[in-house]
Amino acid sequence: MDDEEREALRQELLRDHPDLDLENLLMGELAGPASPDRPDLPVWEYRAFVRDHPGADPATLAAIRFPVRYAEGTSGVTSIAEQLKPYPRSFRGRVPEPVVVIDADAIARRYEMEHEAGLQEWDHDARGIVRLQPLAAWREVTRAWFDTLERTAH
Repeated sequence: MDDEEREALRQELLRDHPDLDLENLLMGELAGPASPDRPDLPVWEYRAFVRDHPGADPATLAAIRFPVRYAEGTSGVTSIAEQLKPYPRSFRGRVPEPVVVIDADAIARRYEMEHEAGLQEWDHDARGIVRLQPLAAWREVTRAWFDTLERTAH
């Protein structure tokens, strides 16, 4: 999707759904292209980079949009910050309270665990992620990651 198509779709959504906070809901390619000045730094190394470089800003790293090439042959764009956006999902008319804390550190940790499990690798030329396994293969790692998350006080 080029910038012109993206903007036309955004305008259509804004016109048809003025009650929605689209800037906080748009994800993937609709939210914009990959950051042109993104570093050649795998996402799963962000936490170590921040730890080893005291001046590094975790929020700046979290906002970097990077390409993802999926094992199924499709591609997309995302960022850690994008994965922190609230989901306006409800169950029987009410939005459930979160049961775990998911912050930028937790998302970066998930990328670390996925990489350590051999599910993805870094493409230095594209400065993006290559998913090596179809999403169905990720369940075990996702469950293990979920178990590392801090529980909320409910």
